[in-house]
Amino acid sequence: MFMFKPKVTGLLPADQCPPGSEQPAADIAKPTDKHFIKGTPLHGPFLDGLESIIFGMGCFWCSEALFYEMDGVYSTQVGR
Repeated sequence: MFMFKPKVTGLLPADQCPPGSEQPAADIAKPTDKHFIKGTPLHGPFLDGLESIIFGMGCFWCSEALFYEMDGVYSTQVGR
């Protein structure tokens, strides 16, 4: 049950984290891909004056529409 999991209070020490990779995942969006709904770039270049934010939401596919339908949201991307 979720209510009995310990509360996360910080990041893992570097020696307990898996190593990163210089190679992108095979199924990640290509630099030239555009947002399916909005038609905007997924990787930029983005318009001057825009800011970025990253959310960790578990099943973001279900939540993405909440963001791309908001006024002022230029582009969204899942699983990056």
